[in-house]
Amino acid sequence: MNDIPLPEQHTPLRWWSAPALDTLSRRIEPVWRAWAARWDLPAEPVESFNAHEAPANASAEWQPWQADACAATPWAWVAAAQDTPAGVIAGLMFAHGNAGPVGTEVAGRAWREFSDELASLLGRAPSAELPSFGRPRSAAWSGSVRVRLAWGRGEAPSLWLHLTADSVAPMLRDSRRPWQGQMAPITASVLGAMAHQPVTLRVELGTTELDLGTLQSLRVGDVLTLSHRLDAPLTLRPADAQAPVACAGHLGARNGRRAIEVVRSHGN
Repeated sequence: MNDIPLPEQHTPLRWWSAPALDTLSRRIEPVWRAWAARWDLPAEPVESFNAHEAPANASAEWQPWQADACAATPWAWVAAAQDTPAGVIAGLMFAHGNAGPVGTEVAGRAWREFSDELASLLGRAPSAELPSFGRPRSAAWSGSVRVRLAWGRGEAPSLWLHLTADSVAPMLRDSRRPWQGQMAPITASVLGAMAHQPVTLRVELGTTELDLGTLQSLRVGDVLTLSHRLDAPLTLRPADAQAPVACAGHLGARNGRRAIEVVRSHGN
């Protein structure tokens, strides 16, 4: 996993690439569909998102779902709009939601079966006891993933799983891109994820001071002398005037356009 090293008191910044999220969905989907077929439930394709990029309807009330033995917080949470997972399953199994005690037990058993199978897929032991505290991290760069399990019936609310970065990393580390036969990327560093973002640079030619009378009397053809020496490199910084200096360079021309030749300067 490509983590960015940070001071000891911080956690690594992690973000899953689109191919990695697609791989996660494809690994979970056979388990999801096979389980649904055994219980005669309609299943739609699985979708995976970086937690902070998941649709707004994925922010339901989260319930602890899976945890390692003696762990302080779970490694997985589950959510279903205004219901429990077993309640959603019971509504799909029985007409008008009239499951009764027996139907409720059947739906609960079905959900426990899927929980155990998914835990096995992720290389975890099924949870016997769950911590009663701990909330899922959905901040950007947390590496957490939200997985949408949708039904073939539009009226049934989707189930949402919230998985920690550490719980899905082993599965993706062993996966391969079918079109390249190479290891699929696990996470991207902050710089890697932002490498294609456009940045506007401003070239600072220098400054000069004028009194108001001189400014008002300026005419076309007048020359202003700047404080910048001709042999000194110019300063380049992002468009934000408060941003730190990015680099230095000399003014020139190339292919009929003005250009800046980047040079080494003190401190960079």
